[in-house]
Amino acid sequence: DADDPPVVDSGEQILRVFSGMDSKLTLRGSGDYVNAVSYHSRGFTEAPSATSTGGMLTLCDDRGYTQARAVIISSTGRPRLSTDTDGDGVDEDASGTDLVCP
Repeated sequence: DADDPPVVDSGEQILRVFSGMDSKLTLRGSGDYVNAVSYHSRGFTEAPSATSTGGMLTLCDDRGYTQARAVIISSTGRPRLSTDTDGDGVDEDASGTDLVCP
């Protein structure tokens, strides 16, 4: 019902609940998606500003940055998976910079 921030009101059905991530995993947002990714009904993201450039969600585990993977989300909301475009064994972000883990 478009509560902002979201609230489960009386009578609203909860469709699915997931447990938290494994303690060995870290998920970190960047760019426009530091805290959340929200989509409109037409498939575009709810950009926080008119100068939205997109961002990504990076998933890391205890194996280190060489195993990091990211979902890169354009300013229009199109997601794609990170890849290792330069063949150095580390996936890159949208600008070609190696992914990093905390």
